[in-house]
Amino acid sequence: MSGTRLAHGGRARVAPLVPRSPHPRLHADRHQLILLLVALLATALALLLTASPAASKGCDPSTPAEVPRCWASALNNADWKLLDEMLSADFQQQVTGPSGAVALRDKDEFERSLAALLDPRQVVKFEATFSDSLVVTERSITRWRVDTVLLLSYVPRLADGSEGKAIKTRAPVSLFVQRAIEPMPHYELHRWETVSKAASPIL
Repeated sequence: MSGTRLAHGGRARVAPLVPRSPHPRLHADRHQLILLLVALLATALALLLTASPAASKGCDPSTPAEVPRCWASALNNADWKLLDEMLSADFQQQVTGPSGAVALRDKDEFERSLAALLDPRQVVKFEATFSDSLVVTERSITRWRVDTVLLLSYVPRLADGSEGKAIKTRAPVSLFVQRAIEPMPHYELHRWETVSKAASPIL
């Protein structure tokens, strides 16, 4: 119906009715709530992107010479995920003892020896570092040899639970580094050679 008949026969136009929201304030509140949720999600995402284990911050070696520092940092901070990523699947450690005998460890055995350092029943505290003096030799386009010195200090726990005397060791090591591309380009250790003066070295 486009109009209403008047008493004199004319027609008056009536504006069409526009439906109005029965709860306009509810609609506005819902809009503000959505904006608030979006802001909260954005804040949470930013926190997740910036939050990461202390050991992993900036520990992405860009050259073979940086591998020892990153490896020691990961061990000292018990970043097992990074340690595992830095060891190739076919990793092997070779330890030459004082008698000249050679002992070999695969990746699993090597990681178990590292876990002993973090066992509070065996070691109270420890710190592993590498000497700043190192020699990097390119063996191929994707492989290098890094000769340096491992500096390890630790406090063993005695059988009665008390702290033993702090022990400091120095051992020359040769770290064989290779460039891997999976799952993304990175450097990893595929061989570790060291000469130990002790009969049962920790590393």
